[in-house]
Amino acid sequence: MRLLVLVSVLALAADCATETHKRATPPTVDQLTGAWIGFDGSGGDFVRIELRADQSGYIAMVAAPNFITHDYGVQVYKVNRWRLDGWRIACDLSPISSNAESAQATGELFVSALRINIRGGKRQWKIESTLHMESRVEQSNTETKDAIAVAQGK
Repeated sequence: MRLLVLVSVLALAADCATETHKRATPPTVDQLTGAWIGFDGSGGDFVRIELRADQSGYIAMVAAPNFITHDYGVQVYKVNRWRLDGWRIACDLSPISSNAESAQATGELFVSALRINIRGGKRQWKIESTLHMESRVEQSNTETKDAIAVAQGK
């Protein structure tokens, strides 16, 4: 009996070893084109990046209104070029606003989220943020608000 079980397990293992596993296909430029928004991990900085089909765009960051650094204003950068390498993205940035310094941005895509790291050169600051497509956030926000209003009898 034990021999039969062992032979069955070995046969199953051999079948599994010969199966081919499909890997997820990395995103395309078209799939990333659009506005991505979100806060950093502490909720202190809001980030918006607009990626265009021609692989240019803009990125802007601002501290949350209840943070003292909010008075520093919105930092705006031109994305001269963004590149995809599988699941990774890199952006060449040029500061536009007077309060922006040289910076670089890199990130990774996970399912439907863009984890972006933005680093300043001069003052060596960094913002790590998980961004989501603005259109998806807006739709989900509307749907959940409407469902709560219905549940409240409004």
